[in-house]
Order: sequence, then structure tokens, then C-alpha cells
Amino acid sequence: MKSVLKIDNLLINNFATIKNQSIDFSNGFNVIVGETGSGKSLILDALQLTFGARAEKKLVRKDCDFSTVEVSFSIEKAGYKKIKKFCDELGFPFEESIHIKRVIYKEGNSKAFLNHQACPLNILTKFTRKFIDLVGQFENQKLLTPEYQLKLLDSFARIDKDFKKFADLFSTFKNLGQELQKLEGKIENREREIDYLEFQLSEFDTLNPSTEEEERLIAEKNSMLNMEKIESSSNEFRYLTFEENDGGFLSRFKSVVSKITGMALEDSEVLENKVETIENALYEIDELLRAKSNSIQDSESRIEEILDLLDRYQKLKRKFNLPTEELRKKRESLNDELSALKSIETSINEFKKKIVVVKEQCLNLALTLHKDRASAAANLSKELTRVIQKLNMEGASIKFNCEEVESLSSNGLTKLELLAETNPGEGFYNLSKIASGGELSRILLSLRHLMTTQDSISVFLFDEIDTGIGGKTALKIGEMLKEISSCSQVIAITHLPQIASFSNNLIAVEKKTISSRTESKVSVLSRAQIKEYVNQMASLN
Repeated sequence: MKSVLKIDNLLINNFATIKNQSIDFSNGFNVIVGETGSGKSLILDALQLTFGARAEKKLVRKDCDFSTVEVSFSIEKAGYKKIKKFCDELGFPFEESIHIKRVIYKEGNSKAFLNHQACPLNILTKFTRKFIDLVGQFENQKLLTPEYQLKLLDSFARIDKDFKKFADLFSTFKNLGQELQKLEGKIENREREIDYLEFQLSEFDTLNPSTEEEERLIAEKNSMLNMEKIESSSNEFRYLTFEENDGGFLSRFKSVVSKITGMALEDSEVLENKVETIENALYEIDELLRAKSNSIQDSESRIEEILDLLDRYQKLKRKFNLPTEELRKKRESLNDELSALKSIETSINEFKKKIVVVKEQCLNLALTLHKDRASAAANLSKELTRVIQKLNMEGASIKFNCEEVESLSSNGLTKLELLAETNPGEGFYNLSKIASGGELSRILLSLRHLMTTQDSISVFLFDEIDTGIGGKTALKIGEMLKEISSCSQVIAITHLPQIASFSNNLIAVEKKTISSRTESKVSVLSRAQIKEYVNQMASLN
């Protein structure tokens, strides 16, 4: 499969012993070399940060506030559609190149950017899983785990999506089982829980809580309290105007007017008419106020009802620690819970029926997966045996032993065991019991070699894949890494000249002391320098 992108440049600033370095990578096979402790692994550490790895404040160079790592990718023509689709799925704008930046602060926090826009780390992680493969120094230990072996087999069989479909369905199956257990556990305490729920609902009684109703009740209460003030003022008006032992305003007013009209004034008749008008007006006011008073007396029971309702609102809000607008939802929730408890047998039967259906679907998918795995296991065993024999493991054989089991698990119905026969005729044994570190490295590399024609991995990072090997085997590994680099960009750290000799681009890391500070200096060597450097490595080895 043709590579869809490649790393062009890595820019590192104030990162551990690297002060300021710009590193160019080429197509094909890039090799990073240097003495132990020179800082060559820092280059892969920096790359991993841009791929979403966890940032550590110890990586910030001493006396610096922050460190930055930036990587630039170019997109091959064959990869435009694939990268665009990936960006669309993530909801990120597509550009003709990809630029990733991480900033790590001395306090330990960090920021991430994709094409100069801030982004969450999971975006970088998804990008890495899709297009980057890191094979670390301890990756061969993962090869011994059944889970990793099954993942490799699924990838080779190209059934990752089918397995994802099964995994989602199996998760539903497990969740249904857990919900069924909860329901069955509730039967024992059902009566007690029903009593408690009914008690809680009784506190709502006929109250149908809503913010609008509470506000209306408060407004009505305030209005009625004002009416009580009106009644008090009405009584005072009546007392001052009409009563007060015949010494009220009206009585005294009429007495004064009578004296005036008794003086036989020319307009006394007009005056008497005016007095009568005033008297009538006062009686009309009294009638109006009496009507208001009677209305208040009729509403005394209503004000008590309103105060009771508002008191219940307050009690419910305190009890459930909820604002008014949430009380109705709480009541509905309690009703739903009560209904569910009363019909729990029906719910249990429904869950059991669902579980039967989903389990059957899981079994069918798992069986299909197992058949595909068994077929792929035979092919992968054959191909992997062929490839490892090219890496100085003559006569060795690999077998992916794929057995169908009765019990359904998160992996389906497959039990996988990776077996190896390192010496002809000695029989197959579990890989963990017979393979050396060097043999594991070669098997792992062989798997990666096979995967380059299978998946979308565009960049392979190998961190000292040559552990535990040397001599002719190292040459064979160098040849295979070179072969992998014909389909995907390869960046590898090595201490072996045999592997370094195959590089298209040799990056040498050297530790120096500058102004009493340790610095790792990076140099990209020319073809002539590569030959000289490899010869020096060979003489030291």
C-alpha cells in the first residue's frame, strides 16, 4: 500500500538536553544514531509528544519556562482523499499539509495545536492510531499477550470493523445483563421501596409544581395582603367620617354648613346643594370600601390556601434540594420509578427476551469472526514463517493456533495462542516459553513488514528494534527495514552499523558541553559522511 503522508521536519526547542534543533527527514529509511546517553531517544520522545503522548515537566530544559515541539507532514497525492476524509470525520479543516505543535510548560501543563488551531489531545491520538506506528524497545513483550496477538490477527484479516461491530453489540449484551441483575435485586426490597416512593409522592399531593404557578401564587398572596390594608383603611375612614360619637367629619361639616345657611345668604340654596353632593360622595365611597371589605372576608379561606401551597413549595425544594423548575421532573421521575417497581416482573421478562436476542446476534457475529480469524491465521502463519526465515531464523516456524471456544467473551469465540518451533522437529511451544529477545524482535519486525501491505500506516518508528541481535542477523534486519521503507517512511534508532548502512538519511546525535551546559547536537549526514560514520561504528563494535 502506498504511503499517504510523511514527516518532513521536526523542530525542537528547550527540550531536555536539546536546546534548538531542526531535523529534516526524507522518504524511505531514516536512521538515528549516537552513543548511549547522547539524546537520540529524545527525538522519538519529541515525536511522540506531537502524537498525543503525556507531557512531563521534567522534559522542559532547565531555566526555561516552556518547551516546544513541532512536526510538519507533507501529504502524498495518493493520500489526499484519505486525509481529507479523516479531517472531515474529526471536524477539522483540511489543508495540503499537516502541522502539529505541542507546548509544555515548566508547571506541567501543556497545549496542543493542529494546523495552528488549538485542539484536544485525543485528536492527535486518533491521527497517530490511523497513520503512525511506534515499535518501542519493549514492544516485543506485548507480542506475548493474547490480546495483542488477536489484534494483529484481526488487522491482518482486515476484520477490524467487524470486530468493532461485535464489540459494541457485546457491550450492549453485558449492559443488559447488568440491568437485569439490578432489577432482580430490587424484587426483594420492592414493597419497602414502593411504600417509600408513595410517601414521597404524597408530599406533592395535588401540587403540580411549576415556576409559573409559584409566581402566580406569590402575586396573589401579595395582592390579598394589600386588601387587608385596604380593609383597615376603610374602617378608619368610616370611623373618622361617620362615627366618632357624632363628632365625625360629616356631622361637624353639616353643623358648620347649617350655621352658614342660617344667615340667609343669597346663594344658600346653591351651598346646600353642594353639601348634599359632598355627603352623597362620602356615602358612595363608604359603599365601595364596604364592598371591598366584604370581598376580603370572602377570601380569607383563599389566603390560607395560598399560604399552605407556598409552604409546600418551600418544603419540597428543601427536601429534594432542587429549584422549583426541577420539581415537576422529580415528581415525574418518582412516578416512573414507582410504575417500574409495580411492573418489575414485566420489565424482567422484557429484559430476558432482549438478552436472548442480543446474545444470539453476538454469537452469530462471533462465529463469523472466528471463521475469518481461522482462515487468516493459517495464511498469517505461513507468511510469517516465510519472512522470519529471511531474518536468520532458518528452519523456524510460526503458528497462530486459533481455537473455537464455547463461552462467549469480549473477544468473541476465539482462543488464540502464538506458537513457535525454533528448531525443526522439536515441536511447537508457546512463544513466551522458547523465544529469546532477539527472536521476538525479528518476529515483531516480520509482522510489521507484512502489515505494510495491509493497512494505512504511513510512518513506522522503531526504537532500538535491534535489541539482542548482531552480525548477519543485523544485516537481514537492515534489509527488511529498507524494504518496509519502500512502502512507508521508516524512522529507526539503532546502535548497529549493519542497520545504519541501509539508511537513506542518517541523523547523528552527539552530546556536547557548551558554556558549561550539556547540549545534544543533531546532524544530518551527507552520503560520504554516512559511509565514514558507519565505518567508525563498525570499528567500535
